[in-house]
Amino acid sequence: MQPFEAEYQKLLHEIKVNQIDFDLLNTELRNTRIEVQSAHDRYTELYDFAGSCFITLSENGKILGLNLCCAQLLGKERADLINAQFGSFVTEETKQTYNSFLKSIFQGKSKETCEVILSTQYGLTKFVQLTGVIIVNDEQCTITITDFTEQKKASKKVKENEKKYRGLYDSMKDGVLQTDLYGKIVDCNTALLDMLGYTIEELKKFTYQQLTPWKWHKLEDDIVQKQIIFYGHSDEYEKEYIRKDGSVIPVAVRVWLIKDDQGIPSGMWGIVRDITESKLAEEKLKKNVEELEQFKRLAVGREMKMIELKQKINEFSLQQGLKMPYKLDFLKNSKKIATQKFGKKK
Repeated sequence: MQPFEAEYQKLLHEIKVNQIDFDLLNTELRNTRIEVQSAHDRYTELYDFAGSCFITLSENGKILGLNLCCAQLLGKERADLINAQFGSFVTEETKQTYNSFLKSIFQGKSKETCEVILSTQYGLTKFVQLTGVIIVNDEQCTITITDFTEQKKASKKVKENEKKYRGLYDSMKDGVLQTDLYGKIVDCNTALLDMLGYTIEELKKFTYQQLTPWKWHKLEDDIVQKQIIFYGHSDEYEKEYIRKDGSVIPVAVRVWLIKDDQGIPSGMWGIVRDITESKLAEEKLKKNVEELEQFKRLAVGREMKMIELKQKINEFSLQQGLKMPYKLDFLKNSKKIATQKFGKKK
C-alpha cells in the first residue's frame, strides 16, 4: 500500500471513530435535553399548581412572573398581571412596609420578611406574609406569599371573645379563682380581689391553702381528692378565707377541674361567694329563735299559773254554791272533777 493510501485509511478510521463518539455525544445530549425539558415541565407544573403563592418581581416592583395560586389570590388572570405593579394591590396603611421590604431585598441581598394587607379584586382584604430572596444577577427577586387571613380573623374573634369573657369575668359579683393543681393562684377576678383586699400581683404569690385557716385544710383536701379529681367538680361547700388585714370571712365555694388538650388535669376553677351577711342573718335568726323559745317557756309558765288560779277560783265558787266565773272547756272534765270533789250546794 502506498503511503498516501495508508494515510487516507488512517484518517477515515479516525473519522469513523469520531463519528461514533459524536453520535454517542449527540444521543447523550438529546437525552439530557429530554431530561431537562422533563424537569422543566415538572418544575412548571409544581410552580403553577403549588399550594403556596410565588411571584417574581423586578427591583421597582413590576410583576415578571407568578403562579396560578398567586393569580387566584390577587383575583385576576395571570396574563393580565404580568408587568403590573404588585404595590398597587398593597393597601395604603401597609405600603410603606412593602416598599421598605422590597428595598431591603435588593440592597441587602438577603432574605427578608414582612406582613402586609392586600386589597384584591372585588374589594376583598387579605392579610399576607411576604418572604423574598434575590435571584438572576441581583435583578429580580422571588417572593413567597403566605395568606393568613383566616388565622387573622380567628385571632381577632378569639380576642373579641376574650374581651367579652374578661368583661363578664370581672363584672361577676362572686369571686372567681384559678389555680394550678398544687393550689398556686394563677388568676382571679376583681370581685375576689375586693373580697380579700389584695392586688392581683400580691395574690399570685399565694396558694389557696395559705389563705385558708388550718382547721379547714383536711376537709378541703378530702373534697379535692374525692370530688374534684374524681368527678371533675365539687358540691358547694363552706370554708373561710383570711383577708389581707387578718380578718376571717366565711365563704361558699364550688370548684371545677381544668384539663388540657390531652385531657390531663392542669388546674382548678373556683367560684367563691362571700356569705358573711347570710351568716350574720343566720346567727341573728338563731338568736331570735332562742329568745322566742325562752319567751314561749315564760309565757307558757304564766299561762299555766293563770289556769291554775282560775281553776282554784272555779273550785272556790262551786264550794260556795256559785257559778264558775271562768270557762275552762279546754281542760277535760275540769268541771266534772270539781263537782264530784265538792258537791253541788242546794
